[in-house]
Amino acid sequence: MPKTNTLDFSSPAGAEKAIKQISQQMGRAGQSVVSSEFNQKPRRSSDTTYREAYLTLASGQIITLRVNGTGDIYQVLLNGSVKPLKEHSDVEKAVGEIATMAEKNQAAFQKAQARKAVALPRGMSTPKPKQVDALAQQVAELDTLITERKSTIAELVSKLGGAMTDSVPTELASLDDAARDVLTKLAKAEGQVLEDGDVPSKAGRDTLIDLGLIDRYTDKGANVLNDKGRACAAMLDSAEPELVTLPDGISWLGFKLVDQVFVDKTSASVLPSAESLAGKVRLNISLADGAPLDVVGIVVAVKFSAPKVYYSVALPVKTDADSGQTIYAVLHDLDSVFVSGINAAMMDSAEAPQTIESLEPYKGLAPDQIPKFLTLASAYVAAREIVAASGTMLDDAATAGAIAHLQVGLDVVENNGPINLAEGNVEQALHEMRMAESFRTAIAMLDSVKDRQMDDKALDQLVAIAKADAASEDEIADQDALGTLLAQSMLDVAEGIYFLTEKGRQYLNENGMDAYGEPFSE
Repeated sequence: MPKTNTLDFSSPAGAEKAIKQISQQMGRAGQSVVSSEFNQKPRRSSDTTYREAYLTLASGQIITLRVNGTGDIYQVLLNGSVKPLKEHSDVEKAVGEIATMAEKNQAAFQKAQARKAVALPRGMSTPKPKQVDALAQQVAELDTLITERKSTIAELVSKLGGAMTDSVPTELASLDDAARDVLTKLAKAEGQVLEDGDVPSKAGRDTLIDLGLIDRYTDKGANVLNDKGRACAAMLDSAEPELVTLPDGISWLGFKLVDQVFVDKTSASVLPSAESLAGKVRLNISLADGAPLDVVGIVVAVKFSAPKVYYSVALPVKTDADSGQTIYAVLHDLDSVFVSGINAAMMDSAEAPQTIESLEPYKGLAPDQIPKFLTLASAYVAAREIVAASGTMLDDAATAGAIAHLQVGLDVVENNGPINLAEGNVEQALHEMRMAESFRTAIAMLDSVKDRQMDDKALDQLVAIAKADAASEDEIADQDALGTLLAQSMLDVAEGIYFLTEKGRQYLNENGMDAYGEPFSE
């Protein structure tokens, strides 16, 4: 009898546990998972409802898992192509099959990647010899500053360690990154206990044991954070991000600068992504052929666009002399490949974030340039145009028809936005991202009124459209009433114009009016 599949994709918490289980099994099968993402939105195909998770392997290949409501791996995709899977209800055997697929395809995948042409970003050119000399000098000066800063920090931490109580060791400053990572994960683990199989680094664990920060129970294979360890973990967590130091000639002009209050308002939460809101993350920035800068920032926004996660990160760039408050520059919509956990980059080069070579794509718009959300009327018109252009056939006869059009429009712009951003079409990408927000808002509005019955406001709006014979999107006076009319299938749209359906005309008749909204003559 095959094992019962324990995968639970019904919630982000269940999916996180399931993905962790799969990642561990993939690692044991020789295919390390370097990042994972979960799409909570259910999808449906061939009468099967499923949710998707995306695993990025160390080789760069992407595994898409489609798990149905019973917890079975309904379907698997390797780099976007559907692959046959013999085992669906036995997780361990299914993962073994998937790992074998990835291994067999690895050589072909790497050859295909190598054949892809890499174009220089817009505006980037090979520097002249004098520029190279100047930049080399800037890099050398920067290295010196970084070395001095790290030395100062180490000295201050050492002094702090000496002033602490006996429950906190003075060796805290000398903990390597592996030990720090184990300490951080233990502090966040349920009950502050990790089994041997969940410890990210055995060497780091042994260092913590030698320092007396954790208690090890060999009979259970359990590692428990003690009082001394908790005190050290609290110190690590309270450490502030280092200020970003950039070479001369590089400024943050054009970036949206925010104060400490903005960053403090970011609520910590656990999201179905590698990093969470309010968490500290590491970026590598390399500009003008200089040495990469290893900088630390704070996650202030997370956005999902299958199969990718995008982060907005606040980098501390200066401290106000009067208030002592830190000023941050916000880098918007960073692909997850540019972001890593605070300790991951130092642990393993395979986990280090990719280097950002241009900051231009990640500048936010100035407040007066940010386009407003589309109204429900405009969002629905835009979605209908997208659906028509894509050739998708949908049923307009019920509330689901309106929502379905908006959902198709959302799927299209969510897919195209990241593509345009990667290709340097920043304005188009931002436009599509704003449209995506408008579509989500419109879907939520229609969903909230799907059971609402016609009322006086909805009737008044219906009469106004009837009297106009047809109304453009900007002539819709009451967006909430429009939601009711769409939910009741009283209206339809063609070429951006709203007009009454047969059901709408019948409703007017039942209320003593003709198709033009005029009362019947006595």
